[in-house]
Amino acid sequence: MTENVARRTVMGIAASMTAIPMAAIATTATTAARAATEKPEKIAVIGTGNVGGTLGKVWSGLGHTVIYGSRTPDSEKMKALLAESPNAASALPAEAAAKSDMVLLGIPSASAVEIVKGLGNLAGKVLIDATNLLEFKDRRIVEPAECLADQIRAVATAANLVKAFNTTTVKVMADPALSGGRVTIPMAGASVQSKERIARLITAMGLDHIDLGGNDMLRMAEHLGRLYVGFGVQNRPKRLEFQLRTWSA
Repeated sequence: MTENVARRTVMGIAASMTAIPMAAIATTATTAARAATEKPEKIAVIGTGNVGGTLGKVWSGLGHTVIYGSRTPDSEKMKALLAESPNAASALPAEAAAKSDMVLLGIPSASAVEIVKGLGNLAGKVLIDATNLLEFKDRRIVEPAECLADQIRAVATAANLVKAFNTTTVKVMADPALSGGRVTIPMAGASVQSKERIARLITAMGLDHIDLGGNDMLRMAEHLGRLYVGFGVQNRPKRLEFQLRTWSA
């Protein structure tokens, strides 16, 4: 990488946005959306920034058990987050992952691989990768040489990794109607069953979903994340949202 290429970490373009209050999140969950959730999940949310905090509040509000994984699980910041998250608790990251069936990565991409290494045994767990690896040159996004999801998968070989929630903002995660139309969350990963479980979460949030395919589509899912962020960088204050569908020719 040349010296004038700056690497930045953005999870779902949320790094530049403030956290979403629970009051705003609560208004987005309709009775029908709640009914779409068949079985409550137990989800470890690794990272308590904008993405992790927002999804944790949304999912706990929908009746799922959320365990926030943080290096400082007893901090004042965590106490404030727990106050806005029903059905939630906090623990160190490895403990949160051990107690959960699903694990969300809402963490800095630069440290994602090392953090995942420290989560312990993830065998059989659904690992939701919401990170975006972004590199900038001359204030424009350039393609990184690596696929971050593949790197994470290489150190969590027994987990069922699915790329998701990297193509929209936390504001839309909290309030899908905000953009004025339907919003689609793309998913990619080898485990069909894991994607079905994530799809139920997405539907309950009031969002749409689309299955892009298996592990060979992980890089493509990351491309969509860079397209989303790149459009926002170049066209502020306009934002891009994906409304995707399939059809048969």
